[in-house]
Amino acid sequence: EFHEFAERLRSAVREDLLAVTVGDVVGRGLSAAACMGQLRSAIGVLALGGSEPADLLDQIDRFAERVEGGEAATVAFAALDLETGQLRHACAGHPPPLLITPEGKAEFLLEGRSWPVGIGHHGRRSDATTRLRPGSTVVFYTDGLVERRRISLDERLGVLADAAQAGPVHDPELLTDHL
Repeated sequence: EFHEFAERLRSAVREDLLAVTVGDVVGRGLSAAACMGQLRSAIGVLALGGSEPADLLDQIDRFAERVEGGEAATVAFAALDLETGQLRHACAGHPPPLLITPEGKAEFLLEGRSWPVGIGHHGRRSDATTRLRPGSTVVFYTDGLVERRRISLDERLGVLADAAQAGPVHDPELLTDHL
């Protein structure tokens, strides 16, 4: 069972930068909540320092190895420049973010993906850049939304993309409820 965490972080580095993170830690109960809190706090500090997504995940990887329950945690992190629409993103073992274009087309952001944190160093992580057009929506979610026993992950991701395209794409709260 996984314990989920999600948080929006307003960066103090630049007024026009919004950082978003979502992730899962293995376990449940007090120990999972404590681990989640430590990872969330560490990500918040690193985001305030202006780390690029891949660098931030590399640093969280080393931190998670020292935190009880941090092994095999998954993390998605993105930083959006509110002036240019440039989204820098990376996922460590986490399901890919879903981009919904202003026209309502859904596509997964598959670049910038790597292994979960806290399982040992496996090389340098990468991140990706996506330019968002006005009216775009990016959906971050946990695996609990898409994973089902006896149904392939690809099939469930397809269901999510179809549901997003059929939903109220211009109203984030209604879209969230719909998904």
